[in-house]
Amino acid sequence: MEAPRLKNIIILILAFLDLFLLGVVVRHLWQERYAQRRLEEELRALYVSHEIELAEDLDLTAPPPDTLALARDLTAEAAVAAFLLGEEVPAADQGGGIYSYSGRLGTVRFRSNASFEHTPYLRETDPLALCREFCESFGYTIAEQALEEDGGGFVTVAQIAGGSPIHNASVVFRFSQGRLAGISGDYVSLAGSAPAQRSTVSRVTALVHFLDFYRSYRDQSGVICSAVQSIQPVYELQTTVSPLRLAAKWEIATDTGVYYMDCSDGSVTPA
Repeated sequence: MEAPRLKNIIILILAFLDLFLLGVVVRHLWQERYAQRRLEEELRALYVSHEIELAEDLDLTAPPPDTLALARDLTAEAAVAAFLLGEEVPAADQGGGIYSYSGRLGTVRFRSNASFEHTPYLRETDPLALCREFCESFGYTIAEQALEEDGGGFVTVAQIAGGSPIHNASVVFRFSQGRLAGISGDYVSLAGSAPAQRSTVSRVTALVHFLDFYRSYRDQSGVICSAVQSIQPVYELQTTVSPLRLAAKWEIATDTGVYYMDCSDGSVTPA
């Protein structure tokens, strides 16, 4: 057999093999999508049977994040202090896991449980501009604001980690007569963090578990809901363990309340 002819036969065989493998992959993807659609339809029917509506735009496919073990990052804390004080200053180790930074604009103290506070020398500032710059610099988003015409009030910002909000880690900026009066809250850095526990509860599984929880909770509390409006991944800052953790949770919002489900064991806690 001539070499060119043999070469053409080999190329033809490889082409047919590529087509066969492509067909297998396409068939597998189609089966997965079909199974996912059937699962979603059955889940919605299950909720309808309990007179609860699932929002049409619920994303039931994205996986949950894993729980993270945190490592304290003194360099990141120093950057926050420098932002608030308007200058880089050395840290003073006060013992007990407390580090303080003092400058011309006041003092910032960080604790080992991720909390910090800033005691400023009163200075005039644009409240929203300051909060927005802080959010952009350190991964927060404005969650609540109550500013008065005389320049008083507060702004609360919530921290975001890896694209997911930390539902119990926030910072409150307090203002008085257009001046910054104080800052307190929580700050964590993902630098040096590592997966501590794998999340096994998918969104569909979470909603099945939630329905079981809700039926029991409704009988005990009298709380009744008629719709699940959203389910999104969030973190919960856990400060009673060492090292500190960001526990992965599902935040399930209904028309009458918000609930947090652990992504590892499926346990549910009302907000």
